[in-house]
Amino acid sequence: MGLMSFQWRILTLCPAVLAVSLAADSTCKMLADANAKIYAIPTHIYTTEIATYTGGKPKSNELIYLNNTTYIESNGRWNISKATPQRMQELRKTGEDKHPNAVCRAVRDESVNGEAATVYSMHDEHQGSKTDSQIWMSKSRGVPLKLEMDMDVGGAAGKSHRTMRYEYTNVTAPPVGR
Repeated sequence: MGLMSFQWRILTLCPAVLAVSLAADSTCKMLADANAKIYAIPTHIYTTEIATYTGGKPKSNELIYLNNTTYIESNGRWNISKATPQRMQELRKTGEDKHPNAVCRAVRDESVNGEAATVYSMHDEHQGSKTDSQIWMSKSRGVPLKLEMDMDVGGAAGKSHRTMRYEYTNVTAPPVGR
């Protein structure tokens, strides 16, 4: 699998991984259910990642869920993913019990771009990997607004820090192949 394909897979699956990781306790389950809403509504996610596999350099990507289509931008080019929002939701449902050690808790209230949010922390250790996240959830809409995630999966993939920003208004299909 090429680096580009690997990046697309990571970018597309990141919200699903988060949702699966969040299913262990009642707070985690509530966060997983809220995160699952992104597959049913127009969602534009902006991601920046610094990781071992990127050579420590920041890489930015975008992801759009719209009309049961997943659009992925990498290196300025948009493509359609085979992983539809419906498929991502199915993956989430089949994997909910696979992270029994995740622990989630409310940390504080904050706003994101003027929108009231509750900040939650999540810690998960699973099959040799560790994930620590902070998730800003909209108080009025019950959807994620922002995510900061630190992962250590060991091996060649190593450590990564990912920042995700979610937008839900004016989401349109991008020009594919350009």
